[in-house]
Amino acid sequence: KALPLAIRLPKAVGWLTALVVLAFIVAFPLLGWTDVRMRWAVYAIFAATTPFIFAAFKDNALDRWIGDLSYPIYMTQLFVIGFVLTYNPPFGMWIGILGTIAMSIAVLVLIDHPLDRWRQQRAHARREPAAAPGAASIAPL
Repeated sequence: KALPLAIRLPKAVGWLTALVVLAFIVAFPLLGWTDVRMRWAVYAIFAATTPFIFAAFKDNALDRWIGDLSYPIYMTQLFVIGFVLTYNPPFGMWIGILGTIAMSIAVLVLIDHPLDRWRQQRAHARREPAAAPGAASIAPL
């Protein structure tokens, strides 16, 4: 319900809201607010500020690209975590995080984007040309 209002406001409001929410997320555990009731405050803040943050970032190409990584991360994280747990390398946590991100970027760039372009080309080729305006349609008898 708040999205129409958020879209009418300047994008600076959304950027400022995003910075304030990010500061709150960082400060929340540092202040020791671990009580379950305080978590509900976080949920309420997220619910109230999401339309404003969305309105500010909806046209941001970098934000969209990072969002496109969510499914590849979901698909590759277990493979990387399995590698880390099997071989127990030094700095395993960082290998898990950076390996998942690197593998997800590879999947996005080498598989997802080319397949999406191919699908779009096929869909575009299948479209029938539109009839000229005012052209009569003659149906066979």
